[in-house]
Amino acid sequence: MPFAGERTALQRCFDVLENARMPDYLLYTPAVETPEADEAETHAKIIEMMIDGMHNTREKYGKSIRISHAKAHALLKGTLAVEPCLAPELAQGLFSAPATYDVLVRMSSALGEYTDDSKINAVRGLALKVLGVTGPKLVDHTADTQDWVLDTGKEFINSGVKAFLQTFKPNAHLAPKLPDSVKGAVSAVSRVTN
Repeated sequence: MPFAGERTALQRCFDVLENARMPDYLLYTPAVETPEADEAETHAKIIEMMIDGMHNTREKYGKSIRISHAKAHALLKGTLAVEPCLAPELAQGLFSAPATYDVLVRMSSALGEYTDDSKINAVRGLALKVLGVTGPKLVDHTADTQDWVLDTGKEFINSGVKAFLQTFKPNAHLAPKLPDSVKGAVSAVSRVTN
């Protein structure tokens, strides 16, 4: 029980939230993102690298598995409600008008392998497939869905597709060949130094 005038931990948390500065949101327009001149070539290299990585994991497990977020922890069905009266900077795209959507949710570990979560620490992922979404589509996309991929990292680890390709290469080629004991040691060091 707190002393008279002392604030509880929960009250202090609410104080922090009340005083927190909201991030500066950016209204999306096509001018926000400019594809690099050779971005299509980089995409092709990423696809090739992922296929090679899937061959490595197929060799290891005797069956094909996903090259990223291979291990699902839960599959769920739910509802996404877009509330009315969102601030203009939040009322964009899917959130531009009040609506309710059915969603499919997949929770997973980020690794492209079946590893022991108690020994190897990894980012956790949450993927949403929002169903019944109408409006403009990406090129060659015809389904009335919108896919969201989220993870527990504070920010995405790469600044663009070229950086992603360079970062992901070791995961696709080297990681499936390393023993779990090595991955566990790297994971423990990473946890301590993070």
